[in-house]
Amino acid sequence: MSEVAVWKVVQKYAKLCNMEHIKPHDFRRFVGTQLAATDIRDAQKALGHKSIEVTARHYVLDTLKVGLTDNLY
Repeated sequence: MSEVAVWKVVQKYAKLCNMEHIKPHDFRRFVGTQLAATDIRDAQKALGHKSIEVTARHYVLDTLKVGLTDNLY
C-alpha cells in the first residue's frame, strides 16, 4: 500500500470511531513504545533508528506509580 492509501484507510476508520485525531504515525508510536518498554534495542532495530538515543528520547516512557497524582488539588 502507498502512504496515501494507508492515510485514507486510517482516516476512514478513525472517523467511523469518532477518533479523527488518529494518524498513521500513531500506530508506529504505539508499537515503538510497547517494544521500548520491554527491550529498547529491539525497538531501535524495529523502528530503524541509527542512534539508541533517538529511541530513548521518543519512545521510552517512565510509568508513574499508581496514585502518585491523587489529591494534587
